[in-house]
Amino acid sequence: MDITEKVYEMVQALEVAQTCPSCLATPALTPQCCACCCRVTCQACCPQKPLPPAPFIICASCRLQPVLDRAHQLDAREQSVRKRVLSGLHSAYQVVLGHVKRESTRSNYARGIAALRKFGLELQLVVLPASRDVVIAFAMYELIWQKLDSSTITNHLSAISDYHDYIRQLFQRAHPHESIRFGNPVHNDEVRDLQDTLSSNYKKKSSARQALTIAQGRDMFARGFGQDIRGRHHRISVWLPLLGMLRQRAATMLVVVYRLVPNADGGPPDVVFLPASDIRVAHSEDGGRHIVVNVDVDKNVNALNRRQAYIPDEVSALGLRPVSELLAYLRDARPPSGGYLLASPKSINNKTFRSGRFTGISAAFKRAFRKVYPLDPLVDLIGSHSGRKSLAQWLWNDGHCRRIIADAGGWFLKRDAVDLYFKTAPHIILNAVRFIGSTLSAVASA
Repeated sequence: MDITEKVYEMVQALEVAQTCPSCLATPALTPQCCACCCRVTCQACCPQKPLPPAPFIICASCRLQPVLDRAHQLDAREQSVRKRVLSGLHSAYQVVLGHVKRESTRSNYARGIAALRKFGLELQLVVLPASRDVVIAFAMYELIWQKLDSSTITNHLSAISDYHDYIRQLFQRAHPHESIRFGNPVHNDEVRDLQDTLSSNYKKKSSARQALTIAQGRDMFARGFGQDIRGRHHRISVWLPLLGMLRQRAATMLVVVYRLVPNADGGPPDVVFLPASDIRVAHSEDGGRHIVVNVDVDKNVNALNRRQAYIPDEVSALGLRPVSELLAYLRDARPPSGGYLLASPKSINNKTFRSGRFTGISAAFKRAFRKVYPLDPLVDLIGSHSGRKSLAQWLWNDGHCRRIIADAGGWFLKRDAVDLYFKTAPHIILNAVRFIGSTLSAVASA
């Protein structure tokens, strides 16, 4: 059964939908259409979060009807209870199904479909469901008129492909006894050849963040930051994502929970980290100390599947003593316990901090580098991701394998069955980072 015309009619009906037949909302909020009964509902009446790639769902009534048809007969009250329970389970299933793809992937695909809709609106074209010729025209429009990079165009074409694959798979589930045909306009030789040509001949000069050399990093930390609270805050904001190999969002979301305890010897107060803290100082196997960072806001991780980053007490090649610097900053600056570790100081004298996340990591990095290397053009290619990229490059130069680098930085690698039986121990990562700039044999001997 070819559903192309049916999908076209349903999409057009959604475009002009003004009221939801269930709640009579005007205009309908994010209208969706059931692939079985073709009933149009709004997002509020048929919730599915996150939103699907295309405005089609299988509503709870259609999904549960075959189950209810074979169910035992009950009185009206029990039937109502059973239906509510099954509807709740169906809603939970839709939530789980919506997280098959990462949030970042879903956001990128949504932007791709939005770009295609904008193209259609400007030229008054029907673009969804798309045809091969619409896809080619859209790609050339983005290349010539929008002057986008070929990788961005490829991502938008992937979004179009995902849109059509989702519809075909959904209608196949809605009509399991039919053979559903719904062409994917991206899956043909002409579009593939166009993508290959764009990637080979129309790739713009890379503006990706660049890695520093170890010498540049050492000079930057030696002379690029002030000694006041704000300068120390910026310094930590740079070395924390560098040594922990953290993306900016992961670093700025770290919450520190601690208290200061008077020192029995009359020295500076001791910093005691509480269990809820995302960052803490722990004792190493060799009797030293290191920083442990719990990362649950990043790619490939969440609150139930977090990763840990490890930062040694000293990195001689960079002239850094991270543990001592972190503890001294908490004693002197006293950012609020239960708040963001990298919250920006608001009043140094009053020891007050802004409540929001710090968004100036890239600017702090650039400012410190420019202070030491004012004429180096590399400053234009430095950003918050430069630290993560720098440490990965340094570890690779030292001879470490991809698995150690991936485990240290939280990258996902395709693995064989044997890889599930082991993981890189924390002390291996700590030694690798502690002795950056050394050969692999020197790290092993340490």
